[in-house]
Amino acid sequence: MEDVNRIKLVLVEKKRTNKWLSDQMGVTPSTVSKWCTNSSQPDLPSLLKIADLLEVDIKELIVREYKKFLVSQELTKEARAEGKIACTMPCKEEEGDSQMIQKQISHGKE
Repeated sequence: MEDVNRIKLVLVEKKRTNKWLSDQMGVTPSTVSKWCTNSSQPDLPSLLKIADLLEVDIKELIVREYKKFLVSQELTKEARAEGKIACTMPCKEEEGDSQMIQKQISHGKE
């Protein structure tokens, strides 16, 4: 079965246990174990609560490539600050527009 959620990975990253999560959620450890092994999935309200408890964006619990996405966004932001890339259209970072068009600038020249 394909992994649908990243609960187990985020628990490890946050140094939390299945038992801790089951206590916080008011469910059995068996239920959390099923979520962590992806043999069953929490409903949306439960997933939102898990995200709040673990202090992560809900996307981090469901998108397998979320960490890579965050790293690429941070690298883009740093490169822009260093003048290595520029937006050809108005940047909408504050609106979360990850589809902005960028233009590579070599040695300060277009």
